[in-house]
Amino acid sequence: MLVSPVMVEGVMLLPPGTPVWGKIASVRRVGLGLGAETASLQLSFDELELPDGRWLRFGSKVLEVENAREKVDPVTGRIKGIRSTNTPGFRAAGVLTSLAAVDPIALLFSSVSFAAVLRFSEPEIRLTAGTELFIRLTEPLDTGLADTGTKPKLAQTPVERRALAELVSSLPYRTQTKSGEKESDLTNLVFVGDRPAIARAFSAAGWVEADEVTAATRYRTLRSFAESQGYQQAPMSVLLLGGERAVFNLSKNLNTFQRRHHLRIWETTAEWDNSRVFTAAATHDLRISFSPQQKRFIHVIDENIDNERAKVVNDLVLTGCVEAIETRSRPWVPLDLHNGTGQRLDTDRSVAVLRMNSCQNPRRYDHNVTAPAGPYRGPTIERGFRQAFLTVRNDVLRGNLIWQGIWFGGQGWRMMTRRNRMATRRPPRTLLEDADRHNLEEGAPTAFHGGPFAAEFTSSIVGPTSTEPRAPVRPAGEPTLARPGWTPVSVELGFSLGQSMFCHSSVGPEGVIIQRRVAGGVRQLFALAAGNDISPGYSVGGTVTLNSSRWFSNELGFQYLRGSFQVGLAGVDPRGMAIADSVEEQRVGLLTRQFSYSTLLNFRPRESRWRPYIAFGPALQLVHLTDAPFRKARGVFRFGLNNLGMLQAAYNFGHAPPLEGGGIFQAGLQGGGGLRVRMNQRWMLRMDYRTTVSRKPDFLTRSLAAAIEMPDGTTEVQSIPKLATGRLAQQRVSAGFSFTF
Repeated sequence: MLVSPVMVEGVMLLPPGTPVWGKIASVRRVGLGLGAETASLQLSFDELELPDGRWLRFGSKVLEVENAREKVDPVTGRIKGIRSTNTPGFRAAGVLTSLAAVDPIALLFSSVSFAAVLRFSEPEIRLTAGTELFIRLTEPLDTGLADTGTKPKLAQTPVERRALAELVSSLPYRTQTKSGEKESDLTNLVFVGDRPAIARAFSAAGWVEADEVTAATRYRTLRSFAESQGYQQAPMSVLLLGGERAVFNLSKNLNTFQRRHHLRIWETTAEWDNSRVFTAAATHDLRISFSPQQKRFIHVIDENIDNERAKVVNDLVLTGCVEAIETRSRPWVPLDLHNGTGQRLDTDRSVAVLRMNSCQNPRRYDHNVTAPAGPYRGPTIERGFRQAFLTVRNDVLRGNLIWQGIWFGGQGWRMMTRRNRMATRRPPRTLLEDADRHNLEEGAPTAFHGGPFAAEFTSSIVGPTSTEPRAPVRPAGEPTLARPGWTPVSVELGFSLGQSMFCHSSVGPEGVIIQRRVAGGVRQLFALAAGNDISPGYSVGGTVTLNSSRWFSNELGFQYLRGSFQVGLAGVDPRGMAIADSVEEQRVGLLTRQFSYSTLLNFRPRESRWRPYIAFGPALQLVHLTDAPFRKARGVFRFGLNNLGMLQAAYNFGHAPPLEGGGIFQAGLQGGGGLRVRMNQRWMLRMDYRTTVSRKPDFLTRSLAAAIEMPDGTTEVQSIPKLATGRLAQQRVSAGFSFTF
């Protein structure tokens, strides 16, 4: 149905609510991601029902999907979906995981953490009930209709007009930012009526009340931006009018945080005809951009704020909750205006005054929807395969630092250099004006043509969303949940430093028997014993903690533990006598990279400022030495013990011998406890103690087995069973901080 009136030279030819009909011409789904990376949708609107009952066919194409993440092909009008692997969050994850690719444990931690914190964006297109579209006529259209009527004026007599002029002039018109008190948005709407009626009208028009700015809503806002997903109730920054906060913060969007209609409504002390007067500032967010002046990311708005004034008026007229409309000029408003972020405001300086009725039975934006919404995300198995296929496909084509660096550089340059305006023209909105402002001859038929004309429609082709319904605007007097001064934390991104220790300062000795067959079937036996001693070192780590419930948390951790490893090797002959010239001792660094998952049982709820806890869960370790101990091997140690260095170990941890810089992968169990203390809304201090228990690393056996054993079986390496038992127990005591959402 038509949302905004079709106005030609001041005459309303088609009123709001006019039914418009069309069909879904074609659909291309992403499915499993084997064929297409993006979805597409072709809509064709070709028939409307005139107020006099006649049906009229016309030609059109979709120009824009309002406040959508999807783009529209300007030539064909085809709606094109997003690429899931092109969202800001996925691209950032790709860069960081590429940097971690030289370390398999760090790569595992970064990949799992991003998957836990950010969702994989849904690539399919979904247009819910209330989706608003701009369509452009592709051929002339003759309605044969005259003016279909407009709303009456608010002030009917000269006395009322003077009183209305005095009322408008008495109202404040510039808002201020909460911090710094900079002049910001311009008020462009005035409402006369009861506060509950205004709330019902906006709710019927599909507007929702914005959430408060809290740690949880900041995190959800970050996710919606990073994932290119919608957040209907995304919070808005605080603006003051006359030192007072708004009584309503309302917004209207579809499936992206970057674009939304939003307005703030303030209650004034003025009255009109025994009804309270409210004033509002409405703007339209178009995209996210970096502001060099503000040194932060901001919402770029449509500079023509009169467009948004018309948008709000048209939405409310459609509900049937508006009794009268009048536009009043304000010549005292300055011409050169900028908001709090420095963006220009283009306006005719007028304000639209609306008289509201009780709005007890409004027409809703989804009033004619009867069928339930169909499936959107698909089965879990299908989504899993789709994510895997799209990710692999993207990694093959774009998953390298060179491509990503060039892409981010280009995007950053464009963001810093382009002006804060839309690259394409947005169609102007028409505002329902007063009937006595029209000068056309009554009854004259009118034709309008394609090109400059664009009509705004709202679509009811599918049912209302079931996964994220619109939250109704709360009328005055309805109870709200009490919010503490500090809202509960949803996500913690932590960093810590500490000391690593090892149980009894030793992992115990190792021993191997080397057996060689020589000519004549004679066997030669050698025995090697290693006394391995580890001294304490330091630890560095990072954590991602998800507070999924009030008492339990899920934590992913990456730890870099370093100790000092003393290796003493001695060769013995078959009689057990030491071979003196084959004894080697060297102290090197022992590194343990650990990825862990922990379930945290908190002793206080997540609303608390301090939270002691215990933790337990599995861990995966990569243990290796910082250097090969035997640079110049002698005697039996000549069998391939060459220092390959850490460069080779970085790419081949699992295959290089441990004494040549290779590593040992092993699973373990870890547990411990700690204390987290919130210092303010964003930062938290934490102190931890953890112990990880795993099997003892067999550096000697793995190295000699790889270096000495021959494929023909002439040489074999076997560990000495009594020296192969034992456990590696690693403790760490650390302190650090967390950034919270």
